[in-house]
Amino acid sequence: MTWDELVTDYEIIGSTIQPTADALPLRLMPVYRKRGTSGLLYLSVDSDDSDQPPALTADDAEWVRSQLAVICDPPILPKKGSWLMQINPEEHPEYLPKIEVPARLQAAYEDALRRAEKAAVQGELAQARKLLFFASRAHPSEPPSEPLPQMALIPLLRPILSPEDLAFHISDIPASFPEERIQGSLELLRAKYENLWLRLNGDPGLPGIATANRPSVGSFLDRYYEKKTKPKPPRIMTLRNFWGGGYKTASHAASCTF
Repeated sequence: MTWDELVTDYEIIGSTIQPTADALPLRLMPVYRKRGTSGLLYLSVDSDDSDQPPALTADDAEWVRSQLAVICDPPILPKKGSWLMQINPEEHPEYLPKIEVPARLQAAYEDALRRAEKAAVQGELAQARKLLFFASRAHPSEPPSEPLPQMALIPLLRPILSPEDLAFHISDIPASFPEERIQGSLELLRAKYENLWLRLNGDPGLPGIATANRPSVGSFLDRYYEKKTKPKPPRIMTLRNFWGGGYKTASHAASCTF
């Protein structure tokens, strides 16, 4: 099947992937319907390795319809180079050009940090924890290259985690991020997020994040816009590691409900 055939003959009616708040951001695999029919539904088998249209697998229409966690009404016309994305829990899924996804993730990441700082100032620590976990998943590097949310979580997790679990969280930071990235994140915390920084600076776990043992992986955004190469967009994992890891700008962006 070519892209012309897919765009002419099929439409996206939703997704069977449930975009739960503790798993976002997510890329949702679309469910397609043969245009002009009500009973010909297809699951998509997609690959990030090429610009070929997704392979469609026919399945029992009633079963697929019962599994829809996201419904696009009206249906979306498929477009080459676009992804069905759910980024923020407060917003609906959107069909976005995949080239825009890194910037959208970066915006969501920065917004979550700002809101976490505000929640911490107001003493809403459960909300601050939720936002920091979201930020740790939303950073557009793959694997995540920014340890700031994980570090800011240390004093917020101390009241609710066992000492063993908290020690694991702390030790995972120097094991996963280079020392220069850790130091840069500490400086950014101090400069931009005063309440989060003061909580971390007074926490006994701070010395445990002082060293790293692997080289830097770099930022996806740095790699993506490097002039000599044009790497593939980041693969959006269904659920990044628990411990580490909206702005409508496209004229052809569409949204869905769930």
